[in-house]
Amino acid sequence: MNDLDTVRTSFDPSTTPPSVALAEAIAAIENVPITDLNQQLHDYIDTEALDELMDRSKEASVRFSIDQYDVRVNGDSVAVTC
Repeated sequence: MNDLDTVRTSFDPSTTPPSVALAEAIAAIENVPITDLNQQLHDYIDTEALDELMDRSKEASVRFSIDQYDVRVNGDSVAVTC
């Protein structure tokens, strides 16, 4: 992808945890299977805390960085910009 490209994805929070949707979005950017990601999300964020926060509050919004990626998670969507 080129600089400042963004992948946005929606997910069903009742079946897909936000951390999984995030990993899938990064895998899409890197064009690799989710199992082949260079980044291990748990090295950057507490994935259980992210999932719990988003489960408790559908209005929650978080933003953070993972390597070269700017990540935003809102209710039922993930946006990853590189």
